[in-house]
Amino acid sequence: MTKIVFFLLILGNSFISKGNEGFDLTLLQKKKIISLKGKWHFIWNKYVDPKEIIEKGIPKESSLEKVPGRWSSYKNKYPKLGFATYITVLKNPPLNNNFLIKLQRVSSSYKVFFIQKGKIIGTALNGKLGEIKSLSVPAKRFLLKNVFSSSGDITIVFHISNFFYRSGGFFTSPEVGEESYMRKVTNQSFLVRNLISGLLFMMTVYHVALFLLRRSDKASLAFSGFCGLLFIRGVATEGYFELFFEMTSLFYSVQKKVEFICFAWSAALAIIFFRSVLGKHFFEKTHWLASSIGIVFTIFTLFTPPEIFSNDLGLQVIRFLFVIIAFSLLIQLGLATKRKENYAAIMFYPLIFALGAFFYELAALKYNFALRHASSFGFSIFVFSQSYILAKKFDKAYKTSERLSENLQEEVDIQTKEAVDQKNRAIKSEKEVVGLLHNMKQAVFAIGEDGIIVPPVSGFSEEIFEQNVEGKNIFNVLYKDMDKESETYSMIKFLINVSINVDSLQYDTLKEHLPAEVKRKKGETEKQVLKVTYSPILEKNICKNIMLVIEDITEVLKLEKEVAKEKERASLKAQRLQEIVSNSKKEIKVFFREVTLQLEVSNLATKELNLEAFFRSVHTVKGSARIYNLSNLSEEIHILENKLEKIKDNVEKKHQLNEAYQSLKLLVNQYLDLFKEVYGKDIDETMMKIEDEFVEIPKDVFFTSIDKIKNALKNKKNNEVFEELKKIEFEDLKETLYGLHNVLKNMADTLGKVITLKIDGDEIYLNKRVSLMIKDCLMHIIQNSADHGIKKEGHIDLKIKRIEDRVELAISDNGQGIDAELIHKKALEKGLVKNSSYDDFTKKDKLNLIMMAGFSTKVQATEYSGRGVGMDVVKTNINKLGGTIDIDSKLGKGTVFKIGIPYEEAS
Repeated sequence: MTKIVFFLLILGNSFISKGNEGFDLTLLQKKKIISLKGKWHFIWNKYVDPKEIIEKGIPKESSLEKVPGRWSSYKNKYPKLGFATYITVLKNPPLNNNFLIKLQRVSSSYKVFFIQKGKIIGTALNGKLGEIKSLSVPAKRFLLKNVFSSSGDITIVFHISNFFYRSGGFFTSPEVGEESYMRKVTNQSFLVRNLISGLLFMMTVYHVALFLLRRSDKASLAFSGFCGLLFIRGVATEGYFELFFEMTSLFYSVQKKVEFICFAWSAALAIIFFRSVLGKHFFEKTHWLASSIGIVFTIFTLFTPPEIFSNDLGLQVIRFLFVIIAFSLLIQLGLATKRKENYAAIMFYPLIFALGAFFYELAALKYNFALRHASSFGFSIFVFSQSYILAKKFDKAYKTSERLSENLQEEVDIQTKEAVDQKNRAIKSEKEVVGLLHNMKQAVFAIGEDGIIVPPVSGFSEEIFEQNVEGKNIFNVLYKDMDKESETYSMIKFLINVSINVDSLQYDTLKEHLPAEVKRKKGETEKQVLKVTYSPILEKNICKNIMLVIEDITEVLKLEKEVAKEKERASLKAQRLQEIVSNSKKEIKVFFREVTLQLEVSNLATKELNLEAFFRSVHTVKGSARIYNLSNLSEEIHILENKLEKIKDNVEKKHQLNEAYQSLKLLVNQYLDLFKEVYGKDIDETMMKIEDEFVEIPKDVFFTSIDKIKNALKNKKNNEVFEELKKIEFEDLKETLYGLHNVLKNMADTLGKVITLKIDGDEIYLNKRVSLMIKDCLMHIIQNSADHGIKKEGHIDLKIKRIEDRVELAISDNGQGIDAELIHKKALEKGLVKNSSYDDFTKKDKLNLIMMAGFSTKVQATEYSGRGVGMDVVKTNINKLGGTIDIDSKLGKGTVFKIGIPYEEAS
């Protein structure tokens, strides 16, 4: 609706005559005003001399371009800075009569020539024309030129230059009209604009005066600022300054900066006014956006020339943001109007009208409408309606003052009664507060200057502090056991000294330094932990006192610690149970047979004070735990190994070795208790014996072997009978070793490597004790290959063969190999071999050094290697079985361990 009104204003008294060859003024007999909107001849980058046109006519190189319009938006996209000539013809002008030509705005300077019958009959100048910026002077004066027409067509020639704005050309269409009527319309337009400007100026001054009389009235200040912006923008936009000052390039730039900065801040000032009337909870985000636009655009405008800050792209961004702001304002004001909040409707409906004018101006700038800068008019209407709000507020204040003057005594009586009622309510409230305080299970009180505790004080305070704390110093009550030299103690004293009876900002700045928990002694031995909450007691934003709410949380913390420990125990138990159930009942029995054997070895080593043997035994138990995926047990034994490292050179070994043995035994028994929970009461200490009362044999193995024994007995093949009996009594070595896959997988994951293990070979049934020893040896070798040999990816192969009376095992990897010279050097450094023996060592001798007790190439021990124990265990077990071990290694290709054990000994 608003747009329709503006279009009617534009078209009501004018007629647009369009033509490519000129404009016919015959219509002036019927119409008062004719708009010269249409196609004009255009010559870029040239001031065509009027004499040339008189002699030769309109130049052939001219093109027809739209007026109004900026040459940067023409089809050829001419540069925004430059100069050009526009030419058109007025046909059938009035005979021997005057007519007026009017032009509202051209960017940014021009000179116009009127040619009739081969003569220049009139000229007009705005600014100074030049072919470069330094020779040009911009101006904004509008054109209103009287032209006397004798007879014949009139050629109009416009020389236009622009070196100071976003583009050159006609921003509005020239108009031709009957002299008296056009002057009348022009004077009316001037009168309306001047009236609006004058009223805005008066509103600005008036509301500034109101604010100076009543400084608390921020609405008047905001409103005067908004009116002042509209007034200054109107003056700058219409070029009024040029009526009083001579225009220069600098003055033109300043005038444009003022115009654009006022435009950028108009939304922010309007929102500030809304918030001062409706409350600060309105338009918080919108206010931030509008203020940000004002700040950013002001900085940009101040430090750039008009041709830069008036750029279309920048203005489009601001207009888009203003549209967002406008819709946000409308929505929130509409909701406030619906809720019938004070003054919301008076803001809402005029704002719709003002925004309609604003959006019309955006369209006018884009589509080159004749009437522009309508936002000043629209917002002026809005301003006058908003002044009603302030008038209504002052009217309310005046009526209140008048009522008080007329009924002063009555008001005094009313106010006195209210004061007495308030006092009684305060006394009652204080009693209720004191009663409430005494029933609280917390110490509640306030502290004033110098940290003195002031009433009221809750009754529970005496129970917590075992004394009446009222009037006492807080540093002798709550903070009495705090270190007087500590930074916290100093900050508390400083905060209390600078925060009481001053602005609350001091407290807000320093409150983070107040301790939330305070520890103090209670009696001779008991310790208290107190939880403290602090709150300022404010009076007109002045911190009068600091309130403390104190709670004894000593027992609560103890309970929390016990609960945390119980959770930790439950979590540990759950982890151990998960590890246990990942094994079968049979595997668990085998594991404890192995561990029981090592406990016996470690017990004997403890009695004999044999630290190396004890160390080997503990290391073997750790390896067995890893084989059966008992990672928690493995980690705890690793910690035990760390402790053993520290007692190597201690003379009190017996006592400490016994403690280590008891720790190992306790760990094993803890797992045994869990096994009983999982698998029932039939698992007890009797199953840990190496020689079982019952032997478990797989069903298929048992019946197959029985059949073969029967056939062998019939054929009297005693050796075959003996071999089959071994299958029933003993274990298949290859099946026993499959647990090594889990060990290697877990280790590879931990080390971040990809390693595979392949086990091939013959079926060889061995004594369980021997199987255990071989498996432990192989585990240590595989761990060394994974940790030392293979870098990122690789594989380990284990081959088992029976060759006549020997069991042969070959363990190979494709790792980086063992540097024999480095091994020998490390052994020399550790003092494991003598320097004099250097030349006597072969490569084999040097490689065998890795099996010496205490030898390791690692600087720091890990869960897998670095103790100097693993390969020592291998060598010891192989020796016990009467076997041999050979090592062969090639740098960059890998390592092979060959183990040979007499079959008779093994079986």
